[in-house]
Amino acid sequence: MDLDQWPYPRKPLVPLAETVHERYSVEIFRGCTRGCRFCQAGMITRPVRERSITTIGDMVDAGIKTSGFEEVGLLSLSSADHSEIADLAKGLGDRYDGSNVSLSLPSTRVDAFNITLANEFSRNGRRSGLTFAPEGGSERLRKVINKMVSEEDLIRTVAAAYSRGWRQVKLYFMCGLPTETDDDVLAIADLAKKVIATGREVSGRRDIRCTVSIGGFVPKPHTPFQWASQLDHATTDHRLQLLRDEVRKDKQFGRAVGFRYHDGKPGVIEGLLSRGDRRVGAVIEQVWREGGRFDGWSENFSYDRWASACADALADEPVNLDWYTVRERGYSEVLPWDHLDSGLDRDWLWEDWQDAVNEVEVEDCRWTPCFDCGVCPQMGTDIQVGPTGRRFRSPSSDGSIFGVMPEQPRQQPPPVQRLRMRYAKRGRLRFTSHRDFGRAFERALRRADLPMAYTSGFSPHPRISYANASPTGAASEAEYVEIGLVEACDPDAVRNRLDEALPPGLDILEVVVAGPGALANRLEASRWTVALPGVDASTSEAAVASFLAQSAVKVERMTKRGLREFDCRAAVVELSVRAGEDGEQMCDT
Repeated sequence: MDLDQWPYPRKPLVPLAETVHERYSVEIFRGCTRGCRFCQAGMITRPVRERSITTIGDMVDAGIKTSGFEEVGLLSLSSADHSEIADLAKGLGDRYDGSNVSLSLPSTRVDAFNITLANEFSRNGRRSGLTFAPEGGSERLRKVINKMVSEEDLIRTVAAAYSRGWRQVKLYFMCGLPTETDDDVLAIADLAKKVIATGREVSGRRDIRCTVSIGGFVPKPHTPFQWASQLDHATTDHRLQLLRDEVRKDKQFGRAVGFRYHDGKPGVIEGLLSRGDRRVGAVIEQVWREGGRFDGWSENFSYDRWASACADALADEPVNLDWYTVRERGYSEVLPWDHLDSGLDRDWLWEDWQDAVNEVEVEDCRWTPCFDCGVCPQMGTDIQVGPTGRRFRSPSSDGSIFGVMPEQPRQQPPPVQRLRMRYAKRGRLRFTSHRDFGRAFERALRRADLPMAYTSGFSPHPRISYANASPTGAASEAEYVEIGLVEACDPDAVRNRLDEALPPGLDILEVVVAGPGALANRLEASRWTVALPGVDASTSEAAVASFLAQSAVKVERMTKRGLREFDCRAAVVELSVRAGEDGEQMCDT
């Protein structure tokens, strides 16, 4: 399969509501042959097939124009392994230099990271923390999972990063890996301390941070660990407690190490769902009937509900929750997914499982002879990697100098024109919150290709000023916003381009050159119409008369600072009642 023939998505759906990953994602290659034994995605998407640098450049350009996102994620299972990642990063960095479009990579392998690459992805004044995934705390355990990263590699990499201005490093690990001991988990604390000590030494600063994030290991089908037992939740929680105590007791490093982890019980249920057979369907149904909803959220998760459902639904079966999770399987056992063909040879998976137990590492087949996993001949495919030698045009490739990230943020050009806009929220879009509208409006500005002015600093933001936002759920015909531009534009042309870029229901009604002073200071009052269904004329008129006769009408409102009292009468200048077109009472204020 030639991925260059499938440059999707061509025009992605962009939601109004906030999503987990607020960015445009481009898959730069598919598959991974690093051979991490816990990784189902790496196993079932073999072999590696790269997109060419030209196709990736075209996808990024089209995606930014059609989505309005200001961040692009270059995604894969190990993006820094792309054969042309350096040229790709520099080319995209040159193309979008000064445009406030940022590029990002997912967590990076320690042995594939370099400072030049990180600098290219930190252009436009944006530098976030660096994320690495050693996965195992000790080198012995990393051999078991085939994560060929040494402690020396990690220390050398973070030293280079800290010495060039980075202050934050995140490290991902797993708890409960096969053959793991307490000492393997406690090695995570030692590694984090060495990272902090190295950062302080090479940078000469004390504000060095290292965040340790730990997830529970769940064996997955179609991996060498599909036969492995899962660690019980009590032991998982015990080891995490040991690690937390080990980090906190060291006064020299404890405050510099952040610690994030997942409890053991949700992982056990994940294991049930990961390797369960069709009998688990009855368990899922019973949990649902007992009120289980959104169990991926900790506040909704109930381990007791799942355990009880397993006991009831599996009462007549020779299996239970432990049988599905903490039990090790044998080679001769027929696994529930054996009839599904991912291309991997079952005997090869078993041999790799035995290599894991014996702490034997396996090289990446991109650079070594084939290990006969079975994918290429069975699926009729092969490894497709570069370099291709292709290039894409870069408008700012004339003399840009790269190296160490500048310590000072770039200065943005000042606005030369300010435009005031009146917009409406109609129909279902009246339920769009002001925050969601702001997000949609910024993306529409980018889709309309307006020459926006930005604030200066490490995280530039478009110069936009809002005023008198209506409450969520209220339709409006006169909300206002001002924008700053670095080039003078025709207001009518701006209105047409921006209205076309916004969804129906968020409508730009008027655009004029803004006058002097702040937008909020020029607004004197708002007119509102409130429908009063089921209220007769005499009742509504009496209520209005009573309200206007009061000198003050106190209402209580819960705020972030607690319960507060407001005088709503002081805010009302006029109030009257009229009959609507259908006879319904309408209150105008």
